Amino acid sequence: MAHESISLSPDGDRLVYGRIGQDGFVNLWISSLSGGSPVRLTNAEPSEEEEYGGSWSPDGSRFAYLGFKAGKGSVMTVKTSGSATPVTLKEGARVYLSDWSPTGEWITYHDDNGWNLMSSDGKTSKFLGKIETSYLAFPKDGRVLYGIQTGETEADRDRATLFSLDPVTLKQKVIKELGKELVPSTNFHPGIRFSLEPDGKSFVYSTGKHRSDLWMLQGYRQPGWWKQLTSAFTPKAGH
Repeated sequence: MAHESISLSPDGDRLVYGRIGQDGFVNLWISSLSGGSPVRLTNAEPSEEEEYGGSWSPDGSRFAYLGFKAGKGSVMTVKTSGSATPVTLKEGARVYLSDWSPTGEWITYHDDNGWNLMSSDGKTSKFLGKIETSYLAFPKDGRVLYGIQTGETEADRDRATLFSLDPVTLKQKVIKELGKELVPSTNFHPGIRFSLEPDGKSFVYSTGKHRSDLWMLQGYRQPGWWKQLTSAFTPKAGH
């Protein structure tokens, strides 16, 4: 069944998404919107490595994703031809999704120290900072990064601040305080992603609302088996 992180190709004709197999492992699949059978994105052994969604390269020829093997995460890339051999770009990645810059030069990733930029060949990295955001997204021009910073401590865990980050100077700019109702949330992990509009003026992400209710049912008839069961366990007079 489908799991998380559906990613539409730059030309809008293909989808990459995660599926949970019968063995419980998550693997990436690719489908054409024009029809046809889906195929595995990689040729990695499905029961040995889990694959979590990521980002397309600007030309649609490659896909960056998060791979987990023996409990260790790595940023991987693979050709989008289907059943292709993946390449390891960076080991030691944490459970956060990556974003590929529109210029094709950079890929975001998160390690034990915080957020980083990595060249698309994996040879160069730049530390961006220990920023409490679940995702960093590039706009169309690729000049800045956008994120939603949340509180580091339990006292301000509900805080959510929309900000931009200059990857050259590392300066942050607060855009808007969003409040606890707009804290990013998802049922799947990793699954939070920010998808920007082409004009860069707005973006889409998921939030969560949780509620619980106490119900009292009345005006219904107990089924016959329930009456028989309760009658069998009801003490009789004189016992």
